[in-house]
Amino acid sequence: MSSLLSENTVAFVKGVAAEARRVETRCGNGHMVWHVWGDGPPLALLHGGYGSWTHWIRNVIPLSRSFTVAAPDLPGLGESATPPEPHTAEGLARIVVEGLELVFPELGGLHIAGFSFGGVLGGHVAAQLGDRVRAFTIVGSNGLGLVRQPTALRRLPDNASEAEALAVARHNLAALMIADPAKIDELAVYIQAQNAPRGRVKSRKFSRANRLMDNSATPPSALSCSRKGCERRSWVSVCSSTVSTETCPEESCGSSINRPIQ
Repeated sequence: MSSLLSENTVAFVKGVAAEARRVETRCGNGHMVWHVWGDGPPLALLHGGYGSWTHWIRNVIPLSRSFTVAAPDLPGLGESATPPEPHTAEGLARIVVEGLELVFPELGGLHIAGFSFGGVLGGHVAAQLGDRVRAFTIVGSNGLGLVRQPTALRRLPDNASEAEALAVARHNLAALMIADPAKIDELAVYIQAQNAPRGRVKSRKFSRANRLMDNSATPPSALSCSRKGCERRSWVSVCSSTVSTETCPEESCGSSINRPIQ
């Protein structure tokens, strides 16, 4: 047990995982790992880059009261095997679609929510599934051709101590995900420190392209912006071929902005 993390934090992650059904589907020469909770309409939660299903750890149990929630480790991330090269958004999405067809044998009326890279990849998943998707929601994703500000990330040094690893995780969370340092709790740091070193697919290249716009025929219902410095960024709602853009108010930074398309 770590001397720098509370037992409650580690136990919480293990406890949520223990409530799930574990399903493995094909991914290259290995398996893609899924965690499934609940019973109801199908909902797939796709996590962000260098992450795992634990990006959704506070959501899966509440959502499972209304949905069958499937939260995978995306190909080449978390516990899932590395996919065959070359790594393309279309190829990764195909692996996810094949998995969804096994996780949800009666696939139809599927809800998809994607965070960051999961939103970009989810656009390709939704496009490949077509009318089997009922709704697609993206949270904090790029892939819309918006200008990205430079992100000052820190690399984990070789042979880093646990304290150094947690400090790097906290810094990168502040740079990438959580604008208010006071909201970076121990759980978030633990999840980041566990997930990032296991990333084998370089997801940032997909986010820099117009991937979601390329798939706008299968529209996301909303985009949330919680990026640091969001007064210089935009939140974008995509509905069919119409794109509306406005400045995200600075005071809203640090909390998700979910707005329905009118």
